[in-house]
Order: sequence, then C-alpha cells, then structure tokens
Amino acid sequence: MSRTGQGTPAEELDPELLRLRLPRARLVSPVISGAVMVIAVWVMIRLRADFRYALESRSPRDLGLVTQPGGAPPALPDDNRYVTLRGVPDRAFPMRVGAGKDMGYRVARVLGTDGRLLLQLRGDDTGADARGTDSYTGRVRRLSRLPYGSDAARYLRKARSPRALDPAALGALPGAREVRDLVGDRVLLEPSAEVVLTEEVADSALVDVPRVIFPDRAAADALVTGLGDAGAPKLIEEAETVYRYRVPTGASGVEGLRVALRAKSSSARVSTEVLEHRGALSTLAVAGGSVTLAGARAPLTSIKRALVYGPQVAPGADPLVLQVGERPGDYWYYPVIYGLLLLFFVFNAWGLYRLVRERQRARAPAAPTSPGGGSPEPSR
Repeated sequence: MSRTGQGTPAEELDPELLRLRLPRARLVSPVISGAVMVIAVWVMIRLRADFRYALESRSPRDLGLVTQPGGAPPALPDDNRYVTLRGVPDRAFPMRVGAGKDMGYRVARVLGTDGRLLLQLRGDDTGADARGTDSYTGRVRRLSRLPYGSDAARYLRKARSPRALDPAALGALPGAREVRDLVGDRVLLEPSAEVVLTEEVADSALVDVPRVIFPDRAAADALVTGLGDAGAPKLIEEAETVYRYRVPTGASGVEGLRVALRAKSSSARVSTEVLEHRGALSTLAVAGGSVTLAGARAPLTSIKRALVYGPQVAPGADPLVLQVGERPGDYWYYPVIYGLLLLFFVFNAWGLYRLVRERQRARAPAAPTSPGGGSPEPSR
C-alpha cells in the first residue's frame, strides 16, 4: 500500500537525527572552561599571601626595641604581617641576594633575636636613617616563602659569622654545645669552630722611631735604650719609614714608657702591642689564669676581645625576613585581580554547567507516546 502523501506524526522523531554527533565546538568548550577554572584557581592560590597582605591594617604593629643586650628574645609576629621595630642588623656579615642589573638586596640577621629575624634592605641602603636610628618598617615573611629562600637557606647552613664573647667566659667554652654572645644571641658551638683571641701585651710596648728624623740606626737604638726598666729593647721591624722596637714596660707600664720617651723626642710614638691568636675550639684550654689556643698561650686578663664563628641561624630554622619598605597599600591591585579571577571562575563554571546539562538533554533517548497513552502503531 502506497504511503505517498501520508504525514509523519509530530511526536515521532527520526532515529537518524538522534544518532547525529554534537558539533565539535560543543565538545571543546567544556575542556576550555575547565582549563580556565583550573588556571584561575592556581593563580589565586599563588597570590593568596599577597592578597591577604593587601587587606592588612595600614598601621604597622610596633615590636619596639628588639636588640637589647642581656634581655629576653623578643616576641615575633606570624608570617605575612606589617610591622615596625627598632633593631641593629649584623652589618659585619650581610649576604647579597637578587643582584642583577641593580644592586639587589642585602640580608642580615637582626642582633638580639637569636637568629629568628633577618632584615632585607635595598642594595644601596645603609640600614640607618639620617639620624643614625635603626628603625625599620615593612612586611615579614618566612625565608622559605621568598624567591631566594632556598639559595639563602643553603648559604646560611654553611656560612659561619663571628660572634663576640665575654673574654671572662672563655673557660666555659670547652665541651659546651652553645653559648650566649655579648648581645644575648645563642651561638651553637662546633669543635671545628674557629676562635679568634685578641691579646694586648701587658709587659711590653711598641715604639716607632721615624727614619726621617733618625736616619742613623745607632741614633734610633740610643733613643729607645734605657726607656724600659725591665730589659733591653729589641728591633722587630726595619721598614722604609720607621724603626719598630719592642720595649719592655716593667712596673711603669705603657704610660710610663710614653712619658719617658716624650722627654727625649716628640717624634717617636708608643703604642700597645696587639697579638691575634687563631685556632679551632677543640684546641682551646683555660687554666691557672691563662688561656691556650692552638699552642699559643696568653694571660686571660690580657685578652681584650674573643670571637667564635658560628651559624648565623640555628640549623633547620625558618627565620622571618623583614622586607623593609613593603607596605600593604602597595598591593592595592591584588583584590582587583582576585575579583576578576573569581568572576572568570564563576562565569566558566556556570557555562560548563549549562553545557553539561545541554549534552545530557541531547543524549536522553526519545520515548514518544500516543495520545491514548500507548505506543503509536505504524501506518500500513
């Protein structure tokens, strides 16, 4: 029977149409939307610290004076805070980071903080204002969270800085694991740590006789002969400009020697003889009022300065770094960036949701029914 002219029921769908594949744009769009969402979340995670710092109070937290010799270590804030303080950096042992076309930064520990606080200054910054006041304001970050953190940590693990000690406390060093330096910082002691002792010789002094005034060696010898009351002088250096003698001082001391020399000549100079002794901590011994270091012996009362080389920060520590000049107001644009990233995320999430729902509806099997509730019979 011919079916020409017979219409197809409106509710009947062509099975061939149901098997058609979706346009390629529909297949790619969910991938792009998902990628944009992942990138937005990744960037927001990377910028979250700067975003939080932008919301910090514009008034810094005052930590007061942190370098207090003999005082307790100061209480330090958490990471990513805006603070101000007064303290003295270790200018004798800074490290330079980030140097390129500019001078980069100088980083040094802040004295009196037990190595828990470092100071980051611009490469051309002296660290003090015009009045000589060590006052600093900025952002504190953990060293491990800074771009140069890993390199600086490796350097700090191997670098050793000189720490000044009380010479009277030298007797407690042998066998000790740690000691407090003159500013109260803790110093970890290692048997191989270098010790430097500066001795001012008590029983002799140095006399410099200018050769322009006394060109004849015999005249210079005659000048210093008989000055000291404990022995004959000894020529220890014959330089181009001076004759240098070591003259025993005896009971008169350096000042008595200076008065006696001034009576004979106003051109010669008297100075205290200073000796420097170096050696490993394992060679240090103190007994009977004398100190021995690497075989050299000196009266303990003659030691005017004692240095021991120790780690700048405790091994394994993650100190705070005060980034001077970093203010929350400088990061005003981070909330704007965060807002835009959040809009990108929400927009793409909504678009991805709509695409997924549309694909689900398009793939749902068609189940048309007749007006009577049953399946329509095909026309014959």
